[in-house]
Amino acid sequence: MMSAHRFGHRSAALYPYLEQEVDTPRGPGVLLQVLAGEAHVLLYRTREKEHGIGSRTVRFRPVTSFPAAEVRPANEARRRSA
Repeated sequence: MMSAHRFGHRSAALYPYLEQEVDTPRGPGVLLQVLAGEAHVLLYRTREKEHGIGSRTVRFRPVTSFPAAEVRPANEARRRSA
């Protein structure tokens, strides 16, 4: 909550969880970016997409955007059991 007060918007409360596991309505993932009112999460269960670039294939999982209010720090018990 200190971050939210310091930066002037409620979604800033997610700043301490950047690059950490979070829960979203579509499942767990890693919090990559927080903007005013929006959070970008790399979900664990998204399908990888392949794109040919020159002579090589690059695989990536798309980042999903959520309203910041729908992103929560991961459950501590689940984190410890992983």
